[in-house]
Amino acid sequence: MKFKMLKATFAAMILMASGFANAALIYSDETSITASGQSFSDSVTLSELYENVVLNFVAKGDFGSNRLVETISFSIDGVNLLVWTWDTPGITVVSNFDNYDVTMSGTISISQLLWSTLASDDVLNFVWQNSQAVNPYPTQGGSDFVSFSLTGDIVETPEPSTLAILALGLIGLGARRFKK
Repeated sequence: MKFKMLKATFAAMILMASGFANAALIYSDETSITASGQSFSDSVTLSELYENVVLNFVAKGDFGSNRLVETISFSIDGVNLLVWTWDTPGITVVSNFDNYDVTMSGTISISQLLWSTLASDDVLNFVWQNSQAVNPYPTQGGSDFVSFSLTGDIVETPEPSTLAILALGLIGLGARRFKK
């Protein structure tokens, strides 16, 4: 009986300490490409703590015919996370029209160390920039756009009252054991 009670207490403590992952959308955007060399910037204030942060990125447009100069870059707080051309290793590329209209997509996991630096002031500044050679061709291959989302697991922080109840329970278990 005592062993079962101790096992149950231990299991409950591990569950409380580990928390449960809560995947959440931190920010997302989709912007049409309407000009050569177009850029985008925005900011978001973080209201939660996150871990296991992932950037999902899709760029559709004139990235195919001249891979040396037709690029897109993406940064958060001035830290460049990607510079893509149609032949960047590790991304998916689909040709939409002839040799110049393509859709590039990929996922980037942001290390916890880098994320801690980026999120340290609770504000994220996003910037993506097409090179000047990237032109809009909305009639060939469909509308051009850049889309991205930033997701992560919310870090659960236990309430002080929860910790106090846990501590009292552990003290009670310890006192009961020494009483016998």
